Amino acid sequence: MRISSKAQSLVEYSALVFVIVLSLVAMQAYMKRGLQGRWRDSADQLGEQYDPKTMTGSTTHTMKSKTSTHIVGSVRNDEDNTTEEKTVSMSGKM
Repeated sequence: MRISSKAQSLVEYSALVFVIVLSLVAMQAYMKRGLQGRWRDSADQLGEQYDPKTMTGSTTHTMKSKTSTHIVGSVRNDEDNTTEEKTVSMSGKM
């Protein structure tokens, strides 16, 4: 039984495509790991990242106001100096 050259070429091309697809599927895990490694390197170069479970810090808010009231044609002169300071400490360790 003799196979025509067209059929033989079709079988050879099909086998070649099958080998290429099979090799890409086999390399998929390695390519995925390589891409994840590059992402991690980029993130590490940015510095320490925010983690709400281990974050500690404090915030200080200071508000100062000075109010002067002068009424024209009267003797009243009011001055008020107010200072309010709030400090909040937080720890994400649970």
